[in-house]
Amino acid sequence: MKLSLFGAFLIALMASGLVLVGSIHAVVAQASTPVNGILNVDITWTKASSPYTLTGNVHVDEGVTLTLEPGVTVSFNSYFMNVSGTLHARGSQTEKIIMTGSGISYLGE
Repeated sequence: MKLSLFGAFLIALMASGLVLVGSIHAVVAQASTPVNGILNVDITWTKASSPYTLTGNVHVDEGVTLTLEPGVTVSFNSYFMNVSGTLHARGSQTEKIIMTGSGISYLGE
């Protein structure tokens, strides 16, 4: 009888360990992608590499397209983005593009 009680204890312990591992995985934060300077070639900022954090002013050159995928977050901090080319940013109902910084935020789809 003690063996089955011990077995039940081990199963309960393993099950709680799996729940704990799942919880730890869920709280892992993704590092941000720092950006600054002049963008002189077409580029796409992907959801997978988001959030993007401006570490200096960003300029999109004339004739260059910066595309933001749905679900991308951009943190401007105290910097700005000057677009002489094209900024293509279209989110969706479920994956918004979020832009924040300097007390102003934009949540767009």
